[in-house]
Amino acid sequence: MNATSPSAAPRRLSARALHALGEFLRLEAAGGILLILAAVFALLCANSPLEHWYDGFRELPVAVVVGELRIAKPALLWINDGLMAVFFLLVALEIKREALTGQLVGRQQLLLQVGIRQSGGRDLDVGVSLLELFDECLVGVLIRHAVVSEERETVMNARGPWIDSAG
Repeated sequence: MNATSPSAAPRRLSARALHALGEFLRLEAAGGILLILAAVFALLCANSPLEHWYDGFRELPVAVVVGELRIAKPALLWINDGLMAVFFLLVALEIKREALTGQLVGRQQLLLQVGIRQSGGRDLDVGVSLLELFDECLVGVLIRHAVVSEERETVMNARGPWIDSAG
């Protein structure tokens, strides 16, 4: 009979959990999955009875002290400024990696991707411009219709009840 200590089972479980976590973090999509989960968690907290704790966390003072230098800001500012800068740095590094060794390694592939992005941006600008133009035309037609209706009503009232509108 094998005598095992009562703490051996939790150690095996924690070792398996750490191994599974390590395997998950090796996935290419792990960062995106964690980002989505964090966003869902934040939305749930912000729109639940935990809202005051969520707001308290966002306003939590976070300080970095190096010698005499002290930078103390709320957590929200650190997230908005610091983490977003890191995020865009990582995006730029990923694009550089793809351009040097990945799918964008050829000049034609890179130019094709840039061209698609730029034409998509132009198409979006054209679409917004067309929507604005349509909106202006629609407003113009509605205003014209209102003015014509008002003029017609004024003319009808000026004729008086004794004149037939057909005559």
